[in-house]
Amino acid sequence: MAEIEIYQFIGSEAEFVTINDAAKYLHCLKSTIWQYIGFGLLSAVEIESRWMIEWSSLQAVAAKRGQKSRAG
Repeated sequence: MAEIEIYQFIGSEAEFVTINDAAKYLHCLKSTIWQYIGFGLLSAVEIESRWMIEWSSLQAVAAKRGQKSRAG
């Protein structure tokens, strides 16, 4: 599995990954990640001018797709 970096921001207990890392994790295109966000399948927020995917929502999508749920 491709290595991804998980971020945690001050004031948030949630963990996040970048759009690029989410695509690597799910083995798909970034456009697919954006579609998942649009369909409400992935939770995304804009932090410091960067869109970030909530790690727990990415793991849930991976589980639905039958993928292992672990980082790097």
